[in-house]
Amino acid sequence: MRGVPRFVAAVLGGVLLVVAPAVAPLPASAAGSVTLSTNPVPVALGSFEPVTVRWTGQVPNTLVFLIVCRRPSTAPGFEVGSDCASLTQVTPNGTRDGAGTAEVPVFRGPDPSGDLNWGCFAPEDTPPPGIEKVTECFVRLTTDVVLNNDAAVDVPVRVTGRGAPPSRGALGAPTGAPPATVEGVTGPPAPAAPTRPAPMTFVG
Repeated sequence: MRGVPRFVAAVLGGVLLVVAPAVAPLPASAAGSVTLSTNPVPVALGSFEPVTVRWTGQVPNTLVFLIVCRRPSTAPGFEVGSDCASLTQVTPNGTRDGAGTAEVPVFRGPDPSGDLNWGCFAPEDTPPPGIEKVTECFVRLTTDVVLNNDAAVDVPVRVTGRGAPPSRGALGAPTGAPPATVEGVTGPPAPAAPTRPAPMTFVG
């Protein structure tokens, strides 16, 4: 019917019916899945380990924000500035299919920046005075802008000292800096470094 463009017109029982065509749904920002390659994460005390985050179902071609936080985005009063560790943030570009991977540094100890009064700890750790011990942190994924809570997905993550690799040093420390010690933090003793035998002397 010429008078009704973009619509389907039909007459049924003497009544004119106008039916709008089906519209494809818009992509959902918080749909799909978000998974971690390792959990719990073996981490040396006062250090960090990269964990691969995989996601699907995000808004295509939209910037992705990943960061480690002490509580989920749905918690009352949640704020990225005080509940998330800024030095762990990575911002990979979006993809055409809304899926991707990126590495996020998961740390064990107080917030690496030193600006916040909490940290991610293994159950056996004793934090420094005044530092909140969090044994279940979260890897937060959101899109478009870092403050976008509507699209946020939070994946619980734990750290452990069991099977922890050698320390990488403190997150954010200059490359080549010696492994950091975290004042006031205690945990199981690190394995002793191997020693070389003394050189042998031969007397002729």
